[in-house]
Amino acid sequence: MKKFSIVFLAAMFSLVAPISAHATNVTAHTTTDDAYKIFISTSDSVEGTQIGQGADWQTVGNWTTALTPGMTNYIHIYGQDLYGTISSILGDFKLNNADFKFANGTQSLLTNVTDWHVFTDTWGGTLVL
Repeated sequence: MKKFSIVFLAAMFSLVAPISAHATNVTAHTTTDDAYKIFISTSDSVEGTQIGQGADWQTVGNWTTALTPGMTNYIHIYGQDLYGTISSILGDFKLNNADFKFANGTQSLLTNVTDWHVFTDTWGGTLVL
């Protein structure tokens, strides 16, 4: 059994109205091949607070958590491939408050090669994608 880890770093959230302190939640629907842990952080290089995990790529995890008002928030996903060299993540992320937006300028984000960065060593480390 071959094991290696891939660190997936998601697109960031940025606050539209910095003086606003409205509560904002992000909801995530995620799965990875093969296992993952998902975190929310206010640092691009620090793991953050774990909000969920999964170990079955056929099961979609549903996670909701509050974001820190007045700060840039990041989704960090640590993915681990347990059985071979093919790895992936699928995710659908939504914000419930117009005071926050994803880096793509919307309240909704899907996993893709444009809005996400992949690192194979540490958060903000060696960029692969």
